Amino acid sequence: MSFLMNMFGKAFGWVVGLAVVTVMFVVINFVLVGAQKIWHHADQEKLALIKAELDYERGALEQTEAKLKGLAVEMHRGDAESETLKIKLDQTEKRYPKGIPSEIYGSYKISISRYNELSGEHNAVLRAYNVLYDSYSG
Repeated sequence: MSFLMNMFGKAFGWVVGLAVVTVMFVVINFVLVGAQKIWHHADQEKLALIKAELDYERGALEQTEAKLKGLAVEMHRGDAESETLKIKLDQTEKRYPKGIPSEIYGSYKISISRYNELSGEHNAVLRAYNVLYDSYSG
């Protein structure tokens, strides 16, 4: 019987010792973690501010990219019509190298005006695109 008491006493001593070490470990960790949070509080605030700034900038970049895509689409909107007009004008000029006959000159002049209008629109959008792209990439 005394053997069992002696054995349980040693086991109980180990359990109590282990429990004390565990409690000390937990307390020390809570103190250290709390101290780290206090010590790094200013750094955490700076990090949060930097993250907010990055999120804002990311949003601004995404908006600019969307605007650039929209301008690119707008810039090429009249390309098919411009190409058709260009081919038509080139064919007319090749067909009449000494001058456009008066009976088709009105139509020719309207085609030139429309081609120039489309070119002007394209160039205006291209300038806007380049300004926006320069602000985006610079």
